[in-house]
Amino acid sequence: MCLQQVLNLIRPGNSYFLKARLNGHHGPINCFAVIGEFELLASGGDDECVNIWDLRTFQGTETLTDSGGRWGQITCMTWTGATNGSLLCLGTGRGRLIIYRRKRTQSHFVEIVDTQIFDTGVSVEAIAFDPNQQRLATAGHNGSVKMFRFNKEGNPPIPLAALWNVDPSQAIPRSLHFLNKGEDLMIFHLESGELICLDSQTATIKYSKTVKTAIGNADLDEMEKNVVIDNIGVGYDVYPAGRSIPTHTLEVPTTRKHIRGVVFCENGQSVVGGSDHGKIYLFNLKSPQSNQVMTHGGQSTLIQAVVSASSEKRHLIAAGSSENKSQICIWEKPTKRAQQQRRSEDERRGELILLFTLLILNFALAITWKAWFPAFKSEFMNLPREFQNSVKDLIPGIGRVAIAEQDGMMSRNVGNSNGQPQPSISDILEMEDRILRKILRMPPQLIEKDGKLQISEPQLDGSEDVIHDEIIDKLISGLLTTED
Repeated sequence: MCLQQVLNLIRPGNSYFLKARLNGHHGPINCFAVIGEFELLASGGDDECVNIWDLRTFQGTETLTDSGGRWGQITCMTWTGATNGSLLCLGTGRGRLIIYRRKRTQSHFVEIVDTQIFDTGVSVEAIAFDPNQQRLATAGHNGSVKMFRFNKEGNPPIPLAALWNVDPSQAIPRSLHFLNKGEDLMIFHLESGELICLDSQTATIKYSKTVKTAIGNADLDEMEKNVVIDNIGVGYDVYPAGRSIPTHTLEVPTTRKHIRGVVFCENGQSVVGGSDHGKIYLFNLKSPQSNQVMTHGGQSTLIQAVVSASSEKRHLIAAGSSENKSQICIWEKPTKRAQQQRRSEDERRGELILLFTLLILNFALAITWKAWFPAFKSEFMNLPREFQNSVKDLIPGIGRVAIAEQDGMMSRNVGNSNGQPQPSISDILEMEDRILRKILRMPPQLIEKDGKLQISEPQLDGSEDVIHDEIIDKLISGLLTTED
């Protein structure tokens, strides 16, 4: 077992642990997309290729490239989902839109679209998919925004139909998000800090807001209630959707003003983002403070690409560095539901192990009793009588039956010349018990008689007279002799 596996075992269940480090890109990593139910991870970077990773084995399965060298760097990507054609849509540094379809029966991807949507010198900065009306929004470095619709078949030669093209701002768009069931399209701009909301059908501006900082990256939570923004300064700001005043400012140490990746995670309950010094910061919005800091690289490592995903069993975070020898780090943690199931399984497993151990022990004792029982019996008989009696009393019926049998043997074998009844063994033992209780200052033994609890008062001669506490006190103090 390696050191990382040991650390994973002792780490608290509410913390992320490093699952894998993936190497394959030669240059900065710019974007990610999680494909399927934690099946695959797609990563794109400045090396003009898309790597496909298996999230079960953490091995590369496929590399998507352009043999003609027309793409340029991979700047953005999105996955439409299995119910919407299983399409992986890519934006490139030379203004091209690339679409791959994942084969249902196979794990590899087939290119179905490669088209120039912006001028060669205008990179595709952002891309978003609307599952409600099967539309794809794209934004160029020059501020232009274009809307496309997939046809019903989604097959070549014309799987996309252009709907409209507008230039709402001269600023660089950094992020696109559909909201209100696809009726609105929100655009976040870099240097101006503008948030522009367009009617997705007509491209008319519904409203425009301006925040006090630049916008390096932006993400919308699943409930469409909050937006998180990288302010390229002190950290990340969380805004109510459509508002310009933040509800939370999540501070991250900053020495260089670079764009950092930031997204919501754990179904919108937390925020995770990169930094300019090789750390990943996780914030819980219920108590906005840094809950966990994860190490990705060194002090000079810039992290501009971050993605998150959640399922019923686990939460996942993937981050990519912006270095020549870039690396992808994947962190995971179980969901609360998975932790509860695991605890229940561990408890059941522990009970089964205990039961099996007891069965083995009993079986071993049963087959070896001839070897150990004589020695055990000898040692037991050497113990004080009161201890023996207390042990016998722990076994219901057994001790009393044995004593009754001994009383019967005594009545048959031991007589009295005067014809008076002799004290039985049970009477003697009960008297010894009362004497010991007096010496040890223990409460008297209680017995049930006529449905009521009474103090046990043994008889030495079988008569109605009983030995009272005063007599026992005299016996203890030595004031009463045998002649008395």
